[in-house]
Amino acid sequence: MTMLGNNLWRIVIAAACLFASAEAAPKEGELAGDAAVLVERLKEAEAKDGFARVKVNEAGKVTEIFVTAEFVSKENVALLRQARDVEVLRLGCARKEIGEELGQALQGMTSLKELGIYGCGAEALAKLPAGALGELRVLTIKHQPIGAKELEVIAALPKLEFLELQSVSGLSLQAMQPLVKNRKIRELGLAFSDASEGVLEVLLAMKGTLKRVDARGNRISEEGIELLRRSGFTVRR
Repeated sequence: MTMLGNNLWRIVIAAACLFASAEAAPKEGELAGDAAVLVERLKEAEAKDGFARVKVNEAGKVTEIFVTAEFVSKENVALLRQARDVEVLRLGCARKEIGEELGQALQGMTSLKELGIYGCGAEALAKLPAGALGELRVLTIKHQPIGAKELEVIAALPKLEFLELQSVSGLSLQAMQPLVKNRKIRELGLAFSDASEGVLEVLLAMKGTLKRVDARGNRISEEGIELLRRSGFTVRR
């Protein structure tokens, strides 16, 4: 074969490889590899019990994922690193240690607008770098302890408007103090948490931006609730 023939053959092979690579690559909004397999398993479970776990928009893009407790594992949570375009993520845990894997996944989820972590995983927030979750508007944490480091990261979220800390422990005055710096939070849920009279100082300092407080079942006294109401807050009791 001539030198010209060899060069043409190399070009043909290179073009074929590029075409195959393009065919294999996921389209925009699609999930790659094992993450897509996880989503299919969630869809199968949804078809069986009717509990919504995955939402796909008209363009076929996966926009919401709810990883229910039976699917929560270190391996599955690690796969969420491939779900970069997902806008809503919820995890229903059972006291499982997934903080490291969830923290790594959240760093790449640049489109995330709503996050719910129930039963475990809050410690992942403490490890997030500055600028992570920059589009997050709604954060719900339930049934687990939370520390000052996590609350410092939460306070720095630039677009957060709704924060729910339901059945959460660790809500001391000192731990919650960083929230005063956040000027975007409009609604704060403290239902059935260990929040007590001491947090009133934080809530009053957030007056102006913060409008609504859910204080059901916590340790804030009736006198404290009345003080909040007189100060202009809408309080659910």
